[in-house]
Amino acid sequence: MQTVSRIVTSADGCQLYAEAAGNRDQPAILFIPGASTALSWWRKQFDHLSDTFYCVRFDLRGNGASDKPSDPAAYQESKRWADDVAAIISAFELNKPTVCAWSYGGYALGDYLQHYGQTNLSGLVIADSGAQLNTDQSKDLVHEAFGQLVGKLFSPTITAYREGVEDVFKSLTLRPVEDRDKTDFHGASFLMAPSTWQAMFGRMIDHTEDFRRVSLPTLVAYGQQDPIFTPLAAEQLREIIPHAQVSSYPCAHAPFYECAERFNMELVQFMNASFSH
Repeated sequence: MQTVSRIVTSADGCQLYAEAAGNRDQPAILFIPGASTALSWWRKQFDHLSDTFYCVRFDLRGNGASDKPSDPAAYQESKRWADDVAAIISAFELNKPTVCAWSYGGYALGDYLQHYGQTNLSGLVIADSGAQLNTDQSKDLVHEAFGQLVGKLFSPTITAYREGVEDVFKSLTLRPVEDRDKTDFHGASFLMAPSTWQAMFGRMIDHTEDFRRVSLPTLVAYGQQDPIFTPLAAEQLREIIPHAQVSSYPCAHAPFYECAERFNMELVQFMNASFSH
């Protein structure tokens, strides 16, 4: 299936790189990646699902091929992340898409729900993410080792920063990424500057009430050996969204990549069930 790329301008002028594949008349899925990654991490979904669904993905601000503003406020204000998601939905004329958000992308989804609500969406798929960051409760949601690692990523010293990026990259999967993806994924992980790490991970996030208001079909997926989010993050989302389905995978931080066949099957089942109602 042919992939179409375009630049989408968000409300504050930040230009976001995005791609789409599939039939526009089919149900849409909007894929949001995490920090220090790129939209290409969703390759296995685009390769296998774009014949059935209209698939759209984009690089977060400060990441991949999207703009990288130097102003910390560009990453610390919730409305900007919400506007990014809204801009992608508008630019591709997505009709009530299902949003599939991974890691930090889950925070961007929470930002969208906070400022725009759920009216224009059909469902949520949340992969290895959480509802909170830098709150008292969030200390139990993120592994202590990752919290220590983030200190390296804040460092202006290139050696420490490089070590931190390498450590994060290696932790995303239990097994090395496939050869065809290695250069793309690895290169993308170095495109996020230390100042951007500081701004993104320095903000206080609490989307508990935003997710609690969700009545849409919801699927929470997480890796049993995720070195970033603890299983408590998925459990908290289940408590906040009682009707959510929860699916655990024998992998690290990227179940949609390491266990792609199962993830895609469950995503298709989720989509079919959502649109049958």
